[in-house]
Amino acid sequence: MAESLCFKLKIALKPPRILSARGENTRAQRVEDIDLADRPSSTPDKPVLPVPPPLSFFAIIEAATRTAVAVGAHGANFIPVPGLDLAFSALSGIIATVDQVEKNKEDCKLLRLRAAAVLQAILSNCEEGADYSQQLVELITLLGDINNSMIAWSKFGVFQRFIRQRTIQKDVKKHIANLESSLAAFGVTSSMKQERLLTKVWELLSGSGSIGPFVDGHPGDIDALSGVSCGLQLYLRQQSPGLERDRTRRDILKVQSVLGGGMANINLGEAECEKVSIHPVERGERYDVFEGKWMGSQKVALKLLRALSGDDGKRRQEKLERLNKQVKIWSLLRNEYVCPIYGLCTSEPDGPYPYLVTPWCSNGMARKYVLHKSRAIRMQLCLEIALGLRYLHNLKPPVGHGCVKGSNVLISNDGKAQLSDFGLSAFDGGQNLTSMASKQPKWLSPENTRGTISPDSDVWAWAMTLLELLSDNDPFFHSKFAPVQIYDEIKKGARPDRNEYAKLNILFSDELWSFLERCWHREPEKRPKIEEVVSTMEAVICEETPEEISASPAVVAEASVPPS
Repeated sequence: MAESLCFKLKIALKPPRILSARGENTRAQRVEDIDLADRPSSTPDKPVLPVPPPLSFFAIIEAATRTAVAVGAHGANFIPVPGLDLAFSALSGIIATVDQVEKNKEDCKLLRLRAAAVLQAILSNCEEGADYSQQLVELITLLGDINNSMIAWSKFGVFQRFIRQRTIQKDVKKHIANLESSLAAFGVTSSMKQERLLTKVWELLSGSGSIGPFVDGHPGDIDALSGVSCGLQLYLRQQSPGLERDRTRRDILKVQSVLGGGMANINLGEAECEKVSIHPVERGERYDVFEGKWMGSQKVALKLLRALSGDDGKRRQEKLERLNKQVKIWSLLRNEYVCPIYGLCTSEPDGPYPYLVTPWCSNGMARKYVLHKSRAIRMQLCLEIALGLRYLHNLKPPVGHGCVKGSNVLISNDGKAQLSDFGLSAFDGGQNLTSMASKQPKWLSPENTRGTISPDSDVWAWAMTLLELLSDNDPFFHSKFAPVQIYDEIKKGARPDRNEYAKLNILFSDELWSFLERCWHREPEKRPKIEEVVSTMEAVICEETPEEISASPAVVAEASVPPS
């Protein structure tokens, strides 16, 4: 097989015109894990929005397999490196062999994954039209040797497999070393660390050990741990229910406890998540919340968005695409004041509508949590909301929340405020003024008439949320206007009335109220930036008088109860 492929390669190495299916000169389209912009350059003073490693384990097999199938159907038209299509043809032979073998399957899967990763790295990094004839002859010979080894292993009986196990493992390591050498021969060195990591992870998973020691040894290597997460997720989906799947789930939880945030592949299935409750345990403004189980053990919240259930056809598909993009961004956020999201899970018995999967916060939403809390706790939560916004606004590019209010802030199990439900106002039609104004007019800044989500509009909404959490009332609670009319009044210059809060015994120093008024400036650029919001809140919390600290609905209510 290797000899015939090499012969064909020598004929194919006359540089062909590289064509797409439409007959245009083109370079093969690369498969990306996420549809965000390219990773921006980092600066010392601002964090960069994290992205997964460029060769996620799950995408490697999917992309390389798809390329191999395309080569089989269309020849060299999809490959920008002359002769590389023959290497993908050899890969398709390896894939077919793995599908057919029943013995030593784990060793075969490992080599298939490695070969696919190497070819995808070469395809993504090699210079278009360059002459790699010698390297390709060697690579195709190697792929042929791997395929022949797989076929030979598949024919071993139980006794032969037992007595030749060391020989098989030695051959696997030899093939892997040769594949890594082929990457270097093509000048592709950026992927070599990831390839070594892949080998280590798969060896751990295929053996009897746990991934835990590996995770403990890489606490600061986010790219390495993200790669591990990808590999574990792929491995989990290949397993049947049982002890092995349970062990893989525990390994995923171990990695996740270090990484935080979402999974590498946010489209989740029953291997990762299952629905537990039949009826909603809570109803929010935009979704119904069900109880779920994550990795077979952890309690999670499954949020079913109502905006999807009323649509069908093209409109629903557009919403799903927007939701998928929003969740991808959200899943990359990692901060103690940002609620993680694990991904989107579709539970087949419930139809095609995906659930947002987030940790279960037993303390619930901030608005309910503060009902019997002191002003000091309420002010601390408002500071933590600002700290979460600071993280978002300092990302490059900045991320706006778009819907800051008490019901979109969850309280973690250790009592911290965590921002949640990013951008869902825009997802469910919220860029339409009437839709937004009917649901959350009292938190909206004037520029939201244009559907604008920005750090400046977040600062406005944060100041309204502070009023909400200190008073247990919506902003403009005293207004008799309908929601859309309230928003019209805001655009005309209406602002919260300090005297109305004084009637509720909610006191503000002149300095704090003046600062809130700056947050509600009509011109967005004249509002304070989030750094100033944080520093002001820190100062206010340190300087508040006993009279101000005692002035909260909870304290007043407690004082009015006669002693028993």
